[in-house]
Order: sequence, then C-alpha cells, then structure tokens
Amino acid sequence: KGDAMAAAENDEIWVMAFAVPKTGAGELREWTSPAVGKDAPGMAEHIRKAIFDFLNPHRAQAIHERTQREEAWHDQLVAMKAQVTASDSRCALMEKQLG
Repeated sequence: KGDAMAAAENDEIWVMAFAVPKTGAGELREWTSPAVGKDAPGMAEHIRKAIFDFLNPHRAQAIHERTQREEAWHDQLVAMKAQVTASDSRCALMEKQLG
C-alpha cells in the first residue's frame, strides 16, 4: 500500500507531442501526464510553442511551394480555355462554310 501511495504522489511528468504536416498548416497533437498541470504549469504550452517555432520555416516553404503549383495550374487552365475558344471558333467557321 505504501508503494502505491508513493507512486501516486511521485507521478512522472511527461509530454508527448506529434506534429503532422498537412499542406503547410498541419496539426499538433499532444498528450500529457496528469501531473504536468499541477507540477509544471505552462510546460505543455512551452513545448507546443517551441515545436510551432521550429516548424515555421518549413510551413512557409510548404505554403510557397503550394502557391507556385496553384499558379502553374492556373496558367494551364488559361491556356486550355484559349485552346477551347480557338477550337470553337474554327468549328463555327466550318459550320458556316458547310452550311
């Protein structure tokens, strides 16, 4: 019984955090021991901020790369629309000549 009481009084303090990248934003999940809030207030927030700050350059890079991809897709879309318009014009001209 004494060992159980001592173990209950001497809870270990632990924090686990996992950063999951997701299109530049991502998610941060964390789990803490019950003793963290009591024995080390602010520890989880400090770790969360440290991870956020560490990943900030990578987040900026991911956002920049996504922006470049979206601009390239937009340029392709504009080119395809121009091709469709030109094709429609040729079809209309052919219909006029045939008809």
